[in-house]
Amino acid sequence: MTKIVNGAIDLMKKLMINLKKNLSLNWVKKLARRVSTFSHIVETLNSLSKKMLRLEDTIFRLEDTINSISSSRYFNQPIRVVFLVHHATSWLATKPVLEYLTNDSRFEVIAISLPHIKLMAYSHELCGEDEIHKMLVAQNIKHIRISESEISHALRIVKAIKPDVIFRQTPWSHDLPSSLDAESLSFTRICYIPYGYMTAAIEDKQFNQDFHQRCWKIFCPDETHFKLAEKYCLINGINCVVTGYPKFDYLTDKPTQKWPINFKNERSNNFKLIWAPHYSFMDNWLKFGAFDQTSATILNLARTNSNLQIVMRPHPAFLEYIDEAETGSEIEQFINEWNQLPNTFISREADYAPLFVASDALLTDGLSFLSEYQLFDKPLIFFERDDSIGFNSAGKNLLSGLYRLQKPEQIEPLLNKLMQGEEDDRIVDSRSIVAKTIHPYPQQAASRIAEIISSEISNSMQSASCQRI
Repeated sequence: MTKIVNGAIDLMKKLMINLKKNLSLNWVKKLARRVSTFSHIVETLNSLSKKMLRLEDTIFRLEDTINSISSSRYFNQPIRVVFLVHHATSWLATKPVLEYLTNDSRFEVIAISLPHIKLMAYSHELCGEDEIHKMLVAQNIKHIRISESEISHALRIVKAIKPDVIFRQTPWSHDLPSSLDAESLSFTRICYIPYGYMTAAIEDKQFNQDFHQRCWKIFCPDETHFKLAEKYCLINGINCVVTGYPKFDYLTDKPTQKWPINFKNERSNNFKLIWAPHYSFMDNWLKFGAFDQTSATILNLARTNSNLQIVMRPHPAFLEYIDEAETGSEIEQFINEWNQLPNTFISREADYAPLFVASDALLTDGLSFLSEYQLFDKPLIFFERDDSIGFNSAGKNLLSGLYRLQKPEQIEPLLNKLMQGEEDDRIVDSRSIVAKTIHPYPQQAASRIAEIISSEISNSMQSASCQRI
């Protein structure tokens, strides 16, 4: 390419000399045409050069994958399972499986802490690896660290480990860099445990992304989710299996209670309320969030009821709104007032099971807690917008166990009844039925997942061994 460009420059010099000798209009026209031609050639060569670089990168990745496959391990070795950990608040769905496999001699477990792309950012800014690292250290989980500055090497590191199975926490392509997307990880078996009990009417996003189609196994919480995958996934859910939900097992596995509010004049009859606002009050997609409608009412309730303690448990994306709120914004003003009260708190812990155990009721406009909190057989209040995207069949099955409100002025009268111990018997009975339906295999999900992975990989390895013989 350099020779061509240099030749073009020499030719231009000769043309300029001829131009000085003969300033005729024809020479000027010829020069213009040739300059245009050479400019086009240079642009074409630059474009080809970029394509060659992309092709070289693709070839390198393919060679890397082929090497990883060709040097795969043998039948008598433990099944090597890699857990890619990038979201602390989603970790409860996968953690029980890692712990179970770690204590099973059939498996070799490796965890990797990763940064994630900010949920609500448009700059693709990476963050959070240090938080993941500290969380795993606190849980005594040995792991490999890949920091924000090292993320470009992540795929090479993962391939060098030669995993038989990879667990990735979420299906969203914008959570991690493209080097760790489903296509890049397809050199081995991808497994997925949904990070939440999927309830919104966005079935194509929750069951039919490229990630879902490329997974080797998706472990469904119950039959309802299996049927949703059958109906909405392009491959009809052939990679799905019902195992129960590890997150439900973790939440209900006798956690100790912990309540963060404890001021001096605490009374024995304090009512402990969790308030869990969703982030979607500022978007035009899900439209479940109602913070702008309910926040003033809830703040006033906290001010005027000394025996009401409220822990605000925002959606992780809502926490980004709080942390990045502009000076003088409505969110900043609200948080400042909230933090000044002695009977309020903002919860950020990855593990919220102790909070659920300690609480008396939960108020939310979000999604995940509509299933999870019903497992605790306590009053669950759902503030619903009439313009939300709505629920899929799994979400609709949860509604009978909820107190459903549509107006902010309905909140205080309902809370007063609940604080007096008054409940609707039909709702109490319904949430008991819901809890049993969504949790079909209590404390069995991790073991069922382990058996599926072990049996299917062992069978495939035996088959491959027989073929080589």
